[in-house]
Amino acid sequence: MNGRIKVNELYIDGAGLLLLKKSKKARRLIMSLKDDGMLTVAIPYWVSYKEAKKIISSNPLWVKKYILKMEERKIKNGLLPKNNKVSSHKEAILRLKDRAKKIAEQNGFSFGKISVRDQRTRWGSCSAKNNISLNAKLRHLPDQIIDYVILHEFVHTRIKNHKQSFWDEMAKYLDFPKKLDGKLKEYEPAFLC
Repeated sequence: MNGRIKVNELYIDGAGLLLLKKSKKARRLIMSLKDDGMLTVAIPYWVSYKEAKKIISSNPLWVKKYILKMEERKIKNGLLPKNNKVSSHKEAILRLKDRAKKIAEQNGFSFGKISVRDQRTRWGSCSAKNNISLNAKLRHLPDQIIDYVILHEFVHTRIKNHKQSFWDEMAKYLDFPKKLDGKLKEYEPAFLC
């Protein structure tokens, strides 16, 4: 490897250069692959770069397995049935907004606005004013998962955290919401067009 490695970078044979970033939200080392192909590892603030590098270097298979797993997901997501894809961004916006409004009406949810846009990391969010934002890339996912994300955000209009009361509320609308949450984690917005 030519060039000088910075304090927040680590080179792993077979994986390439990793960028280490401090994160207030991270409770453990979290790896992600950015759109430009750069592997990034979020590290908790209380973990030094030196310590993080030591942990990663002692477990290079973790990095290689992650890359392999992401490639498999990329292939899987690229091979979703055509009838599950929406032909255009504009059509995705219309369909997702319509679906969200129907779900809200059927289940008695009130909300501010619904917006749909491409996002790199989030499938959806709910603001303090109960405005719902959905990722247009949801159009690539199975209907059951789309409905889960929409309901998840609507439940946040009532409960703003992920404590047990949130999951109890989710269970009023869906069977096994945590199982669906696990299925959602099989997909990553960054890998979908």
